[in-house]
Amino acid sequence: MTPSPGATTRCGGKLSAAFTFGALGLLGLALFPQQVRNVSDALQQAPLRALIAGSAFGLLVGLSSVLLVLVVIGIPVAALLVLVTLAALALGGVALCLSLGEALPVPEIARRRGVAFLAGLAIVAFVGSLPWVGPAALAVLGAAALGASARTLLGAKDPLRDP
Repeated sequence: MTPSPGATTRCGGKLSAAFTFGALGLLGLALFPQQVRNVSDALQQAPLRALIAGSAFGLLVGLSSVLLVLVVIGIPVAALLVLVTLAALALGGVALCLSLGEALPVPEIARRRGVAFLAGLAIVAFVGSLPWVGPAALAVLGAAALGASARTLLGAKDPLRDP
């Protein structure tokens, strides 16, 4: 039995997205190691607080962007707000994958940050591909990642030193 063309396209799109995020995540991990570490620590310290902050932040950005677009002069501000939110989400996603990879009970993976990130990305990609549960799990993980990134001001604030 051969898969339908739509299923093959969806699978290829998901693999392409995972490889793209993996490459960009490794680049971000190499360029901004301390910021990723700060966001990862914030995510590990208080995951529920990060989830609540991310949900509130996402809702606030969504509503304010719509209001700024309605006021035509606010369109550039809304675009900048969305770009900063996407950057925070990407940084939080890299930190989330790194945290998951480092939490694995394999010391060889936890010691190497790049390998830990890729292992965490594989976990997130697998969970995201599950039917019914996957999209909801990705939404929760994305909100937590966004919240941890926002709480540390894009990784500038060290959560271990600053309360």
